[in-house]
Amino acid sequence: MAPTLRERCDARALGGARGVLRSVLGVLAAYEPGTPSEAIDLTPYDRATLRVLNDVLGEGEVSARVDGAQRSGGLIQETVFTGLWRVVERNGARPVDRLEIGAAPAMLAPKDPAQPMMPLPDMLPLDVMNAPSILSEVRDSAARWRAGHAPHIVNLTLLPLSPGDQQLIDAVLGEGAVQILSRGYGNCRVGSTAIANCWRVAYFNSQDMLILNTIEIIDLPEVVRAAPEDLADSRERLTQLIDWMGEA
Repeated sequence: MAPTLRERCDARALGGARGVLRSVLGVLAAYEPGTPSEAIDLTPYDRATLRVLNDVLGEGEVSARVDGAQRSGGLIQETVFTGLWRVVERNGARPVDRLEIGAAPAMLAPKDPAQPMMPLPDMLPLDVMNAPSILSEVRDSAARWRAGHAPHIVNLTLLPLSPGDQQLIDAVLGEGAVQILSRGYGNCRVGSTAIANCWRVAYFNSQDMLILNTIEIIDLPEVVRAAPEDLADSRERLTQLIDWMGEA
């Protein structure tokens, strides 16, 4: 489906937006999988140019919110071009608006200092059965994990968990600064925990029923990242968009 533009779109705003997209295309052409994302600052551009960019880039399936005292907060929205992200960072009095090109925005990378896992209470509720062994596995895996290692995944869906187990796991892991939603067929909700490189990942079907519930030990779950083939596809589609805008 072709992108749409507002009826009143002056040539200067259209040209400015097209220039931004050419810069994005240049970054995409040089991007190497596994390298950090690159940013293009949008704060110098006027509202008319940003409106054109909003129209043609749209909103993709992944959005995120980042909070926390240890890092600047912000909002992230993937565009319809997978691997091209709109990031608005709250850093001081004036928000910083930018596009980021890469597998995932830099703001999602862990920045908070590693926290030791909260010790288990001496006396556990009677209905707690499997949580202590699960949390021991998570603690040991998180301590061993290093950048470049494969993720360690604990599939909670396959384990018999009592309400007490679930409450204890939630309390010990806590909630981190990053909350991510990936919308497609159903939803995938990803949240960082208070433990470095430890994430909660939950998949829901189109009726919003939980179908897969996992803990992942990794710097950022793969479900959030744009794959290399997606970035290559975005490069091709962005070239077509720039050509189309030249004819608009």
